[in-house]
Amino acid sequence: MWRTTKKLALRQVPSSETGAVRTPLRGGLWTAPATEYQAGTLALAINTLYAMPLYVPVTAFCQAIGISVTTGAAGSNIRMGVYADSGGLPGDLIVDAGVVSGATISEVALALTNWLRPGWYWLAVLTNGTPTVRGVAPGISLLGHSMTTDSGVGSPGVYVARAYGALPTPFPTPVSYLGANSGPRPMLLALSGMEDVSDGWRATQDVEEGELLIPPHISGRYYGSSFMVDAFSARVITLVVDTLYAMPFLTDETRAFDRISIQVTTAGAAGKLARLGIYSDSGGLPGALVLDAGTVSVASIGGKEININQTLTPGWYWLVCLSNGTPILRSYEVGTQLGWLGFDTGTDVTYHGGMTVAQAYGALPDPFTPGAALGAVHRGMLRAT
Repeated sequence: MWRTTKKLALRQVPSSETGAVRTPLRGGLWTAPATEYQAGTLALAINTLYAMPLYVPVTAFCQAIGISVTTGAAGSNIRMGVYADSGGLPGDLIVDAGVVSGATISEVALALTNWLRPGWYWLAVLTNGTPTVRGVAPGISLLGHSMTTDSGVGSPGVYVARAYGALPTPFPTPVSYLGANSGPRPMLLALSGMEDVSDGWRATQDVEEGELLIPPHISGRYYGSSFMVDAFSARVITLVVDTLYAMPFLTDETRAFDRISIQVTTAGAAGKLARLGIYSDSGGLPGALVLDAGTVSVASIGGKEININQTLTPGWYWLVCLSNGTPILRSYEVGTQLGWLGFDTGTDVTYHGGMTVAQAYGALPDPFTPGAALGAVHRGMLRAT
């Protein structure tokens, strides 16, 4: 039976918690895909299986999965389910929740009775028609890029061709990555911190807590800052000579990277260079030098890469760029960055992308030059192996 109480709905995280990185799921609230920055709409494609990433921070009991139909398609049905994560992609099927109608405008949901341990999951959608549903747009850049010259649009999820029917297990491969404004928005209704006991359901604090803030990195994909929204491909920054730019980078697992890159959109003067590297984090600022990767030419446009062989353990890092010229590089839209780095004052309304500091061009200093200030930065990326 269900015993819903105020205490249950307002469950507090144990005071001893040190690992969970997001708030627990609360009863009565729907959780959207983790890549969502703003809502949009999407006309679903027939025989296309979509999967959207969602993070469960604390052991949770799932009550329902749902989706909002904004324009119906006569005779259409929508099948939904949940997949486990497999190294950053959908893996084994956890539950095929069943089918709802996509024929009329409505919010439709299917009941679930599944427990999910902390970690990443994928909400799946498959239809035999073309209903338009609430969508995810444009997408936080959690899933990386296919190349260093990607225009800057963060993929909100993945998809694969699949004939309509029961959800397959495991999720078919290879997958394709969704582009801008093209992800459906299935949502999960769940409640963290419940356990099954003889007299029904009750709240508990004896639960597991997750530690992963981002999905695992996929071999061959490029990753920049996970907390900047890749919404506008036109966003660029003109480098200032003798200025060290540092962009935050996060890895939640020990991972090797084989390339470090920037993208030049407008060339600098002949013979001008940019030096790239990696710093460790020191209390929210760049600290010790991890890698001085060397230089690339910024005298022509395009993706500029350096082959590296660098393994990073879980934690925060900073990807840096230092130039003796004034090329224009791909950056992040100021208005679509998240305020993870803080603000200069209580009235500061700028969402800062990283740190900058004056530094004479040459070998990267160790440690990072003191006196760095919040500011706009380039889009640096690492390619996972």
